[in-house]
Amino acid sequence: SAVNAATNGDTVHVMPGTYTAAGTAVVWMSDEIITIEGVGDAASIIIDGEDARYGFHVDSSDQFGTIIRNMTITRGLDHGVRAYHSNPSIESCHITGCSGSAVTAVGDAIVAMQDCEVSYNTSTNGPGLWNPGATVTADGCEFHHNEATAGSPLSSSLGGSSMTLTNCVIHHNTGSTGGAVYSHFSTLVVDGCTLHHNQAGYMGAAIYAYGTGVAQVSNCDVSWNTATFGGGAVAARNE
Repeated sequence: SAVNAATNGDTVHVMPGTYTAAGTAVVWMSDEIITIEGVGDAASIIIDGEDARYGFHVDSSDQFGTIIRNMTITRGLDHGVRAYHSNPSIESCHITGCSGSAVTAVGDAIVAMQDCEVSYNTSTNGPGLWNPGATVTADGCEFHHNEATAGSPLSSSLGGSSMTLTNCVIHHNTGSTGGAVYSHFSTLVVDGCTLHHNQAGYMGAAIYAYGTGVAQVSNCDVSWNTATFGGGAVAARNE
């Protein structure tokens, strides 16, 4: 109700506790350009989808300024945070235990993640991050123990999509096409990241780039990753 009552520029402070709701999402943000910020330890401020709904749905009509900060988002069904034609920042959050993607960016969304931990999420594709055609950046984030049963833990696909990962630690994830990161006909930049102990059931133990997109990997430590078929660190194909 506090979110519904907020107007552009407001900050909604969320006190320690576990929050849930009925309907499609625990928190549904439509058109409001506001900051939702947990007060205290993020581990004590829990947005719980109860395996029945999203944690957050953000639809702010392509405007910038929406911020989700300092909280735990857990047990989201399909999505922990779903950004639809919106441009939210997700800061200092722990997104965990979702049956689906921790963060999904759809439409022409532009999502910026900073200092987040994304762990123990499970989905067919993109349990850590799923970007079908939007733009996502993640800086200083940790992605670990996410499992993609048919795709990759961090997945960016479709022409026009872009994913930039800087100063991230990506480890102990499992997938089929790309044990950690998959780029399909999209633009991928991975800079200053550490990728270790990721496992791919097919190709690209750490990173798999497929199609006519652009993949740039620089200043990274890529080690102890394994793939069943090929690409013990990075695999790239265009066929």
